[in-house]
Amino acid sequence: MGERHVFRGHWIQNPRFYGLEPIDVFHKEHTPKEIPPVPEETLNNHTWFIRRFTLPAGTKDLRIDISADDYARVYLNGSLLGLGPAQAYAEDYQFNTYRIKEGLVIGENILAVHVYYQGLINRAYQSGDNREGMVADVFADGNFLFGSDSSFLFREAEEYVTGARTGYDTTFLENIDMTKSAGNGALGEGTGWQPACVCEVMPYRFRELPDPGLDITEKLSVLTSNVGGDPRVLFMDFGSEIVGTLRLHIQGVAGTSVRVLCGEELDDHDYTMPRYKMRCNCNYEEICTLSGRPDDIPFFDGKGFRYARIELPEGAEWLNRGAFAEVRTRAGAHPRIRFETDDRDLEAVLRLCENTLLTAVGDSFPDCPQREKGQYLGDFTFTGLAYLYLTGDWFSYKKALRDFADSAKVCPGLLAVAPGSFMQEIADYSLQFPLQVWNGYRFSKDRAMLREYLPVIEGILRHFKQFERSDGLLAGVTDKWNLVDWPANLRDHYDVPLPKPMPPDGIHNVINAFWIGAHIVTNRIRAELELPETSDIRRRVQAFNSLFYDETRHLYTDGPDTAHTSLHANVLPVFYGFARQDSLEAIHELIKEKGMCCGLYLAYFVLKACALLHDYDLVLSLITRKGEYGWMHMLEQDASTTFEVWGKEQKHNTSLCHPCGAIPIIAAVESLAPNRPDLIRVVPVRK
Repeated sequence: MGERHVFRGHWIQNPRFYGLEPIDVFHKEHTPKEIPPVPEETLNNHTWFIRRFTLPAGTKDLRIDISADDYARVYLNGSLLGLGPAQAYAEDYQFNTYRIKEGLVIGENILAVHVYYQGLINRAYQSGDNREGMVADVFADGNFLFGSDSSFLFREAEEYVTGARTGYDTTFLENIDMTKSAGNGALGEGTGWQPACVCEVMPYRFRELPDPGLDITEKLSVLTSNVGGDPRVLFMDFGSEIVGTLRLHIQGVAGTSVRVLCGEELDDHDYTMPRYKMRCNCNYEEICTLSGRPDDIPFFDGKGFRYARIELPEGAEWLNRGAFAEVRTRAGAHPRIRFETDDRDLEAVLRLCENTLLTAVGDSFPDCPQREKGQYLGDFTFTGLAYLYLTGDWFSYKKALRDFADSAKVCPGLLAVAPGSFMQEIADYSLQFPLQVWNGYRFSKDRAMLREYLPVIEGILRHFKQFERSDGLLAGVTDKWNLVDWPANLRDHYDVPLPKPMPPDGIHNVINAFWIGAHIVTNRIRAELELPETSDIRRRVQAFNSLFYDETRHLYTDGPDTAHTSLHANVLPVFYGFARQDSLEAIHELIKEKGMCCGLYLAYFVLKACALLHDYDLVLSLITRKGEYGWMHMLEQDASTTFEVWGKEQKHNTSLCHPCGAIPIIAAVESLAPNRPDLIRVVPVRK
């Protein structure tokens, strides 16, 4: 970690937030804490900040360093530069840098920043904490021009009337009333501008490097049609899941309303109607009120969808192209590899996975772009590695590691979601952090990264040691959820109760497999750094075998008091390399028999176990297998991105865009291509 970035400008705010004491929203999940609610008038707050400035003659390079809380859209002379910053904790906050070298306007310019404070406790935003505002430094040809201060003007964007909440309290529906709009804030138009409030003390510490941010592109739907010949009803199909916002250009009678519906799939009985009451617990129905002037409806918060339907009121008309989408993707996110294979099913699955990663990964690795919108530690094991292989984006991978490491301030055993103001802890996820660090090192060979995160890893092991028995196994990990897999109906009938919290004497296979695995990987990291090993692996493995190994069937049981041998209980010992030698044949047969009777979460470990057993035909079979459990089942259900589960009906609130499902990319790179070059080749993509 290098020296921190220091802004010359001041933190400026909407006066509504000035002087509010920051709320400490952090606590361990199962430790009660009374968190005061934020003032109602600050919820879902949109504020514009602008500064007019003169660019000197001859300027060739304009640089803007900027950050905001919770999130911002940044404009120069009305043109969108980008969105950001990616969410982070205040003591390790992020910022963006925008460089403009073409089309510079010599003379007067307008920097405009649309800052959004959501105010809810959730996975999507680091919010609900009374923190709002922005900071900026502007440079011309490397020379400091100005920083944010009282010369910036602000006004609230009152057109964003508070709508219902949707998802897991992660989104306010944007019922936008254009009759309340004071003008185009991006151009500094309208009335009501006043000096911004300046904070005397900078309330944030910034990371040393800017985040690359997002690429913002326009996308027209592949199918746009009027419904039933009615010019007032427009149906749009973008051909695939997208993440972003609709852009609507409409003029109609003042006070009349436009109904906007979005969804991931279509209604079963009306193929011109998106299923806007979505499976994933989001209701994407929004009402926009027209001003009577030409309106560019300014949706702000992103959502994941494929289909849209816009219903205009009587007398309204489309302007220009009428409607398109503003799509958000990670800046510079392009495949660095492509796959060549004659197996059409494998090719289709890999295309599905590639599209998922390029669609869903933005300025974090989200669980999904609709319901949670949060970055989950366990999902990152697969999403991060698959994305790293596909794009080579080491910055984003390392950024996520740092996000999760920062959550050690709440619990040395780490949070399951980071950053964010929603406190959730999952034991299985925390114990995978050493593996995530090691996987990153395998790709990058960044020894400094190993040294940076080894203390975090050791803190995790110390945290879980409080639950260790005398034989070295964990029992009664009560402070974090023992997950095994999710949803529960895809645990292969795992025969150990998993209440929250676990009973003090509760002991089972999977948590201990991850516990042993964490020690194995930590020893590997220490050896790479030429440090002595500190974990007694042999003692823990002996205890594991004594408690869970069935000598007759040569399989591992789920718990000490059951004979059930789930897929989950058996693939993890193979994955981490401590399965008994005499178990390997039986485990191999078990995988062939059971297939993917698990959630997507375990699929990475299953495929890797098959590869470690040197059965690459089985790896291919599991990826391309038709039936209830597999990626082909998603494709049979018109998937354009990987689902949260194998089939839409396997979970009551299934998201149809879950990037952790892109696991076959890892298998293709690590297992199939090196060992089955007759089947598939990984080819570098030249820029």
